[in-house]
Amino acid sequence: MRFVAFIPSLISRCDYFCFLRAYFFHTSFFCVCVALLAFGFAPLQAQTTPKNTLQGTSPNAIPNQLHSTQNQNPLQNPFRDSTYIDSSTLDSYSTFTHRYNTRFDSQHNVNISAFGGQVRVSDSGNSVTQNYGGATFSYDGLVERYGVGGFASYVFNDFALTASNTKAHTLILGAYTDNFIDAHHLQARFAQSFNFLESSRLDKAISSSTTNFNASYGFVFSLGKGSFIEPYGKFSIASLFAIEKQGESLPNYSLHSHIELGAHFRQYLGNDRVYFFITPRFRQTIGAENNDPLLRVANVDEYGEIEIMMHDAKYRSFGLLLVGVDFRLNRSVKLSVVANGKITQNLYSYGGALKLNIAF
Repeated sequence: MRFVAFIPSLISRCDYFCFLRAYFFHTSFFCVCVALLAFGFAPLQAQTTPKNTLQGTSPNAIPNQLHSTQNQNPLQNPFRDSTYIDSSTLDSYSTFTHRYNTRFDSQHNVNISAFGGQVRVSDSGNSVTQNYGGATFSYDGLVERYGVGGFASYVFNDFALTASNTKAHTLILGAYTDNFIDAHHLQARFAQSFNFLESSRLDKAISSSTTNFNASYGFVFSLGKGSFIEPYGKFSIASLFAIEKQGESLPNYSLHSHIELGAHFRQYLGNDRVYFFITPRFRQTIGAENNDPLLRVANVDEYGEIEIMMHDAKYRSFGLLLVGVDFRLNRSVKLSVVANGKITQNLYSYGGALKLNIAF
């Protein structure tokens, strides 16, 4: 596989307008979908029927302290002193059904994680193995009942490319929102990454920037006895722009977009302070323009799984798996251990993360 070839380094007008056409088409299409979802679910926020309110939940289904407190601030969760609610006793549409992923206990939420892994790409008898590691810090707060926050990530990776040692540093800055509306789960995440790649055969670093956006919708089902499942769909798009090519023949931009379908399952274990989760996923490329011979990091998600720009413009199908265990140390601190894997034609990756969550 030829990872680097020589082409003119100036951005042509044709390339630029092709990129704008593809980027705005994908982004506009998904913004319309998100707007329709928001319009369709807005009435659920105002529902006051007994089925969808705490007051309408069976008296035998929730602790007595809920009935002894009237007109509570929505940020003051009556279950704050418990670490677990038996989902079989709750109305399936109750907000507190989502206690397995509770974010509504506290006004502030801080996450610190460290992650690492390996990506291997092979083609035409050649292969490249990337080892990567990094860390993420994120914070989000509640605006009314909606979680809004930001994050910063750093990723370091090294690999051998075209018979030269290559190292890359990537800084990722982004914002996100994570919301439950009854049993509906809506998420959106925007990130901008800055990549600096150093090679033993180059005097200066090759630099680039990647714009990322993804949004997902899921619906949570309570299976009883501490079990929950959330089928979901997700759209993502990433577009890389070359900043400094150091005379190398690299595309001026590369754009890939995907749709993803999966199911997130959670099960409480033991003394209800521990739960196991697993998420099998299927991902399909729906848009690909140009390639990135340098396999640069585009983004990293909340579980420490990195996304790289592909070395070709093929439409691919991916199989992905996420497995983890959460340990609730007390009512404010949670520790998570996560493993992830991905496979497709000519590529596989695996990794893990250790994540500390503090709510206050």
